[in-house]
Amino acid sequence: MDGDGDEIPRDPDRLGSLAELVLEEFPLAAFMQVEPLTWTEAGLELRTPAGPNLNAHGTMFGGGIAALALLTGWGWVRLELEARGIHAEVVVQDARTHYERPIRGDCRARCLPPEPAELDRFLRTLRRRGKGRLAVRVQLRAEGDPEAPPAALMEARFVARVDD
Repeated sequence: MDGDGDEIPRDPDRLGSLAELVLEEFPLAAFMQVEPLTWTEAGLELRTPAGPNLNAHGTMFGGGIAALALLTGWGWVRLELEARGIHAEVVVQDARTHYERPIRGDCRARCLPPEPAELDRFLRTLRRRGKGRLAVRVQLRAEGDPEAPPAALMEARFVARVDD
């Protein structure tokens, strides 16, 4: 929902555009083989295969987990703004990743939408001042284990600045 209480359109073409942007603008994402999967009212989901992201223990490398989480949060903010016709530069301000257990195999990350009141406040501030901050949470799980508690969780704050 946007600040007026209307459901925003989640055009699947935007997800494809995000995939192209991520792969072109973020060389690490291309190496990691990051792939956008879904963008719905439940959030944005990206995945990466284990192959290029494994550490010496045969589990997902912590830096790869953090990178996937950041891309997922950044992508969610960007898609939500574009769906509302807001073209803004989006950057991470701060982030913290909590690792609960190793991720074995392919990894999925889901950015959870913030509470509607938080999102509305962010959008109002962005429209009024041209800049706003929004905190999001990203859950990471081993693919094929959707019911298990998250193996890692990132809490991040992003700054958006309206393009001049």
